[in-house]
Amino acid sequence: MSENKKRKVDTENRQFKPEWEEQFLFTLPDHFGAKPTCLLCLQTVAVIKSDNLKRYYTKLHKEFDVNYPPNSDKRKNKVHSLGKAYQDSKKFLFAPLQLKKTQRMLHSKSVGF
Repeated sequence: MSENKKRKVDTENRQFKPEWEEQFLFTLPDHFGAKPTCLLCLQTVAVIKSDNLKRYYTKLHKEFDVNYPPNSDKRKNKVHSLGKAYQDSKKFLFAPLQLKKTQRMLHSKSVGF
């Protein structure tokens, strides 16, 4: 008898493609286990698949195509500015965490742990 094995999509080693950033307005954070993040509303999608990103984008942000037509300079500039704003906010949010981690590490070295 054959066993029915459930397919685990999250273990299929899917790769985020850079062109999805301009096409669907998603970026992939650079930490382990990161999920694609929407540059407009900062929500995440569970699985790295183009169909999932496209479905999310067309359902929630279809008006973006009207204001910023695909393959236009206006869209490229807007996506670039959204990406920069996301990176800046990430630095602002994660900098205190990194500082605490560094302080704990220095404290443990000075105490002798």
